[in-house]
This record gives sequence, C-alpha cells and structure tokens, in this order.
Amino acid sequence: MRKILLILALLGATLGGAGAASAGSPLHRSEWQAFATRFVLPEGRVADTGNKGISHSEGQGYGMIMATAYGDRETFERLWRWTAANLQVRGDHLFAWKWETGPARATDLNSASDGDILIAWGLLRAADLWQDEGYGAAALAILDDVRDRLVVETSLGKVLLPGPEGFVRDGSVVLNPSYWVFPALDAFARRHDRDLWRAVSDSGRALVARARFGEAGLPPDWVELAGTELRLPSGFETVFGFNAIRVPLYAIWGGLDDADALNRPVVSWWSGHDGAPFIPATVDLATGAKAPYGLSGGGRAVSVLTRFGGEALPMLPSVGDTDDYYSATLILLTKIAFSERFM
Repeated sequence: MRKILLILALLGATLGGAGAASAGSPLHRSEWQAFATRFVLPEGRVADTGNKGISHSEGQGYGMIMATAYGDRETFERLWRWTAANLQVRGDHLFAWKWETGPARATDLNSASDGDILIAWGLLRAADLWQDEGYGAAALAILDDVRDRLVVETSLGKVLLPGPEGFVRDGSVVLNPSYWVFPALDAFARRHDRDLWRAVSDSGRALVARARFGEAGLPPDWVELAGTELRLPSGFETVFGFNAIRVPLYAIWGGLDDADALNRPVVSWWSGHDGAPFIPATVDLATGAKAPYGLSGGGRAVSVLTRFGGEALPMLPSVGDTDDYYSATLILLTKIAFSERFM
C-alpha cells in the first residue's frame, strides 16, 4: 500500500501539468518533433535555451542520439553537418565544446570528452540504423583521437580527462564522473578498441563507487584524483548537481551489473525527500547547502527511472512548455534509456 501511495505521489510531482507517457513504448514521435521544433534550429544547431542560446558539443551529441532513437535521419543529417562544419575545427577529429551566437563561431576550442563521446556514439548508432559506414568511419576517427588525447593512466586505471587542456595538475587530475557514458563505452568496445573501452568503463565504475562525498555520500560533479586519494577540487563547483545527475542514468542505460549498488546513495538521497515540497536540484557536498529550488522535469525523470527501474514507465513525464533544453533533453534521454534497457 505504501508503495502504491508513493507512486501516486511521484506521479503528481513529475507530471507538472505536462502529462505522462501512455502505455506501451515511451517514445512518441510527436514529442521528439516538438523537441526538435523548439531546440533544433533549421541549420542543425541545438540551442541551449537555459544558457543564453549557446550550442555545445554535448547538445549536438544528444540531439544526434535522440534522432537515431526516433528514426529521424533528416534531422540527424542536419545536426551532423552543422557539428562537423562548426565544431570540428580544432585540427583533429575532436570538437570545440562551445559555440556562441554573438560572434557566431566556436569560442572555446578545448574539447569536452563527453561531447566527443556522445557525437561518436550518435554516429555509430546512425551507421547501424541506416547502414551507412560513412558515419561509422567518422566515429572511429573521433575515437582514435579520444584514445590518444583524452585517456590517461592513473591509480584507477585508464580514465577520461574532461578535455585536452586544463585538467592535469601537479600530481593530480580533475575528472567528471558524468562523462563516463556507459552505454556508449560498451558500443565502443564492440566497434573500436575492446580492451581500451572496457578498461575505461571499469575505471568509471571504480570512480563512481569511491567518489562519494557529503553526508549522503553522493557523486560530485567534479572530483580530483591525487595518487589514490579522491577529493573535491579547488576551482570547481563542489555539488551533486546538473552534471552528476546523469551518473545514475548512464549506469542504468549501460546495463551495469552493479548499477543498483552504484546508485544506492542517490536513491537514498532522493527517497529521503519523500513528502517534502521538492527534491533540491543541487546539494553542496562541502557545506551541505541545498538549492532552494527543486529538480527540473528532466531531473525528476532521472530520479523516477533510478528509483523504479522497469516499473518507472507510468511515472515518466512528457516534455512541457516550461522545460528548457537541458530538462527536455533529460526527459527524452530517460525515455530512450527505459526503452532500450527494459523493453
């Protein structure tokens, strides 16, 4: 009875007036079309409406993955053409992470390894879906450069630097646990360099298992590895927030056999707010300070999937008019993860 009441309460919290997915597949073409209309510009640029309309490699990669999930090749082509022309401008196969509307160009040529990984995974998915090895060749070229420029050996094994520049300190490296996109790493192990990507996946699992901070033992957005010690890094936000919320999503989507154990602290944190007005969107792992506002629709979608797994479908929200780019993206990614993992 308590579980039924809890599910009904979560339904009310997650719907937010947007409505829930109907029975059957959570992937409704109309929802993807609404997303693409709002956030994918005609030229193929994904606009981050919560961040001054900039575009970034992460957003382009997410758009490409979503386009494959919904079988939308025309939108995928626009996304990939714009991405290659405007972000793949570093002189290698990686992508400038940030493009701004004012100068209408890439304004930070450092790459972000999650963006590189998401784009490569989107290309591999497209190669399989539409039997186009041109996409596959482009993906493998990206992965060669990720291997050569973004993977380093540490006490945790082979880890992913967040980017080529700015994350190696004197005797330590700064890492982002949410950059381990586990379902993508599994695909890379099958198509590119099996031993490398299995090792990277293993280091990510070890990182998530050990990088637990604050009273609740949550994974941080950023963490510093110095020798064998993990600590919250100076000069970076010390929160469980908008980055780290993707950690449990990727663990579930990747089908990790230890996903439940890895996600247990996050589940406990979210469950501890049952009956409260909202679940804080962030918590500072150094001070314990909680955000005075709740999870977005996308954050709530991730929390429902993480807590209820294969039983989450009736509670997953749809994209509403108030969802910005990132919230809407998390909602659709959660539905894709549910579809690919549980259906």
